Formats: sequence, structure tokens, C-alpha cells
Amino acid sequence: MQPLTLTFSTDTVHPRDRFDFWHSAARKSYVEHECEADERTRFEGHVDIAPLAHTSLSTYSNSPARIWRTGRHVARAHSDDLFLCLQTRGTCTVSQDGRDALLQPGDFCLADTAGEFVFTYPVHSSQLVLKIERPRLKARLPEFCSLMAVPVRSHEPTGALAFEYINMLPRYRDAVAGVAELRIADQAVDLAALALSTLAGTSGVKLSSTSAAALLRLRRAVEGALGQREMRCADVAAAAGMSMRYANHLLLQEGTSLERLLQHRRLEKCREALRDPGQSHRSISEIAFAWGFSDASHFTRSFKAAYGMAPRDYRREG
Repeated sequence: MQPLTLTFSTDTVHPRDRFDFWHSAARKSYVEHECEADERTRFEGHVDIAPLAHTSLSTYSNSPARIWRTGRHVARAHSDDLFLCLQTRGTCTVSQDGRDALLQPGDFCLADTAGEFVFTYPVHSSQLVLKIERPRLKARLPEFCSLMAVPVRSHEPTGALAFEYINMLPRYRDAVAGVAELRIADQAVDLAALALSTLAGTSGVKLSSTSAAALLRLRRAVEGALGQREMRCADVAAAAGMSMRYANHLLLQEGTSLERLLQHRRLEKCREALRDPGQSHRSISEIAFAWGFSDASHFTRSFKAAYGMAPRDYRREG
């Protein structure tokens, strides 16, 4: 990916100027809009934006606020991009075309910059936004226009898969370029279209390539295998309808292998459980076994290698 093009934060701005600085920078970075904050002098916000082939990725967080785009803004700006808004922390209500999408962490929805909209953040929130060119989504999902502010929930399998894939992209944005960058961007839009197609009640999604469809099947199989200790890599590949060799060929384009991906996803599920206050009564071994690990010592070593600390220390810090 190309180098990061824009980062701004209120951390280095005097409190009396923070909100005005934020509003000005956000208008220039996204689209023209109005904004009001619950507490202007205590407002905090952070944004970074980077290109990804024909799309861009932006991560941002902000204090409680309300953002809206009016007909005057739309008429003056002539923007034709779509925002796929992924909620990563806190909550947000996206309102457009008479619909209100209340987003919880793990949910996402579309917003059309060619129309009026309102974003309401009642608490300090974080989002990841994938900017999609209208023709690219229309080529995959012609019915998308009726899906603004319709939430894709985290419990919907294809939606969860799309969220996980897009959410990991900022971590690798400086490590990909050229053809790989283009393919990754295409797959992100493919997965978004597939998830949105369930809302449209259609299966007529045109993927960018047959390998993207195969990769989707493979990642679905991986997610389905996480809690099954008896499932090995060969079983996962077979469940996806492919050989181990082809599965690893697909994943090589993303710099990983089926074995590494399976372990990474199991470790991620364990990490989420260790940080979840609702699971504090569960032992570390119980969590590890529930997500496919068969040996507690191996889990501890793998977790420490991945996250830099033992599971017990990680839970204590959370």
C-alpha cells in the first residue's frame, strides 16, 4: 500500500480549539458536513486515512457528537462515494433514507455520500470506514441503493467474515503494494457485497475473481472449525472443497498459511474471551480448550509469542 497520507489528532491542540480543529479537518478529509459535540472543550478525536488501491481505509475515534450532511452539502460537493462503516468500539446510529441503523461493535452498514445522512455518537466511539467507488459496488450488487443505513449484524456469518477481513487491513497497509494491493482491495469489496446481498435477498453477487470466491469458502470453513479440536488443516481444506495445496496457495497471497490462519483465529477468539468481563469466571484452560487448543502449555506459549505476554497477565491487564 502507498504510505499513510493523512493523520490528525486533537491531542496536540489546545482544548478550546479542539472541536473546531476536528470539524475543519474532518470536512476536508471525508465530505462536507455539519457537526456538534456534547462538550466542545473536552472533545477528543483521532483519524488516520490511507489509500488501498481503488479504495481507502480510515480509522477514527471521537467523543460524543452528532454529524449530519444536508441537501446543500450534497448539491455543492457532487460526491459519489459510498462509506462502509464498521463499528469497532462504542455505538453509533447511522440515519439515511428514513432508516436508522444502530451499530454495535462488529456491525456495519452503508452510507451514501450523494445523499443526506446523520451519524449520532452517544458515547466515545471508534469506526473503520472503507470508501467504495459506486460503480464497483454496483457491478457486484445492483440492488445496493436500497441498503443505506441497513445494519449487517455481527452474528450473521457472512457479515462477521467481511468485518474480520476488512478490520485487519489497517495492520498490513504498509506491507502490500502493486497487484497484491489491488487483489486485497477487490476482496474487501467482494466480501462487503456478499454480506450486503443477504439483506437484499439476492445471491447474484459478481465476485472479482474465482479465487476470491474460493478464499471466502476457505475462511468460512476456518471460522466453523475454530471450536472443534478434532478439526485439522486437511479437514478444514476439505470442508471448503479444496486441497491443502490450493488452500495454502490462496493464503500465500495474504502472507499466511492455513495452519497459521487457523491458529491465529483461535488465539484471537481466546484473547477476546480473556478481555470479556462476562467470561471472567472461566479458567484460562477452559477458554483455550473451547477454542480448539488441546494442550494448555502449548496455548500459553503460542499466546505469549503472538501478544507478548502470558494469558494470565493479559487478562489481569484487561
